[in-house]
Amino acid sequence: MLHLHVGSQGLPQEVVLSGVLAVWQLMQDIEKACGPGRVTVLDIGGGLSVDFQTDEQPQESPFQVQARLLTAAIPKLFKPDCHVRLITENGRSLLAKAGCVASRVEYTKYSGGRHIAVTHVGADLCMRACYFPDSWGLRVFVCDQDGRPKEGNAGVEQTVQDVAGPLCFQGDRLAVRRLMPKAEINDYIVVADVGAYTLSMYSRYNSRCSPAVYGYRRQQDSNGQQHTVLQLLRAGETLDQVLQFWNQL
Repeated sequence: MLHLHVGSQGLPQEVVLSGVLAVWQLMQDIEKACGPGRVTVLDIGGGLSVDFQTDEQPQESPFQVQARLLTAAIPKLFKPDCHVRLITENGRSLLAKAGCVASRVEYTKYSGGRHIAVTHVGADLCMRACYFPDSWGLRVFVCDQDGRPKEGNAGVEQTVQDVAGPLCFQGDRLAVRRLMPKAEINDYIVVADVGAYTLSMYSRYNSRCSPAVYGYRRQQDSNGQQHTVLQLLRAGETLDQVLQFWNQL
């Protein structure tokens, strides 16, 4: 097996392809020296970039671009008689946009010259967004108590504010000095594109229980009306489970 990890987020696919070509050439050199069939797996990590800023749908998906570039550069890799199994590492680009997280605003305060909304989502779940907001910042939306987006609604006050999490350090902030609809107590904060690199990186800091995960689907009833049906995919942690983590003997 040969494996490479050039990088993923923010890298042009042509740069990743140059790494694949280098390892492909290495494979040819190995098989020339040791005989054919010595390498049976080629893992071309890392993954593909994710657009964390918009929900725009490109005319050609990143997966189509990847397939097109690879097919043009290494056509033999896709021939029926090729003995090499190709593995990609596109998990984040497949899953990131499939998930969002919602949390009720527990309380608000005014400090440092701006409004601050405190929620139950923070750096334990969205670790990269809180620690490296310039590189991994996420879109944060404010919804009212009934779950309706406040953005664009007449009469809703826009203000520069922070959205803070529940952990006991100052860096636990999902949004800093961001102009957005003013979040009030019992409103909801919704964070987009958290289907990857969030729950899988969950931190035990402050020993908070990790959240439940729900899937949803649109279902039509006997009257032809569409309804959203939620299904529990993963139960939230209990306090006993968190304590068990710290007391395994």
